[in-house]
Amino acid sequence: MPYVRDLSFGSLAPDSRAPNLLVGSGVEIHPTAQIGANVVIYDDVTIDALAVVKHNCVIGESPTLAIDTRAVPQPKVRTVIEAGAMICNGVVMISGCRIGSDTIIGDQSFVREGAVVAEDCVIGRGCSIGVGASIGRGTKIQNNSIVMPGMVIEADVFIGAMLSGATDDSIGRDPDLAQQAVTVRRGARIGSSVCLLPGIEIGEEAFIGAGAVVLDSVPPRAKVAGVPARTIGVVADEETL
Repeated sequence: MPYVRDLSFGSLAPDSRAPNLLVGSGVEIHPTAQIGANVVIYDDVTIDALAVVKHNCVIGESPTLAIDTRAVPQPKVRTVIEAGAMICNGVVMISGCRIGSDTIIGDQSFVREGAVVAEDCVIGRGCSIGVGASIGRGTKIQNNSIVMPGMVIEADVFIGAMLSGATDDSIGRDPDLAQQAVTVRRGARIGSSVCLLPGIEIGEEAFIGAGAVVLDSVPPRAKVAGVPARTIGVVADEETL
């Protein structure tokens, strides 16, 4: 039997709280939250006090998966935008993700199911946050970066523009190979256009130079750069958070 995707739009109905707003069932929008024009909010979404959802956003949509997807199924939970968070223009948030208080999700970013972005984060324009990823408090990620599925980023990390990486050493050739998530420990700094390979760990306060291809785990406070990345020094005390 051929695979058929569910393209139904559930219980979406027009809502008078914003121009061209469509809202599903079980949606909770605090009276002080602000919703822009042309927004679609699917079932079981909570938008807390003083949160802002700007124009042309899609919140809480069910994921559309390939027939042979390797995405790990996520538990059915509410999609939550916590107090004071800012969801900028054109953002798509898949069901079951959570955005922490006072966090900013930049224009045209994409947040997958099960992803959690903690409070006081800044996620730049056009970023993609993968299935089940976790981003810690106060982290800043610049434009067009990819946070891989299952990736763990601890608190106070800085990531430059256009981060990329992988979770599969076979580059998709071996469908049975277990995916290997990347971990970035507290206070690490990663320059622009860095590529992180599967399963590595970036230690606390480590520094990764721009354009590096990181093949192996990086010890705490180490400085690495190059292709492939090599140790070039140690982070000094005055450079730590």
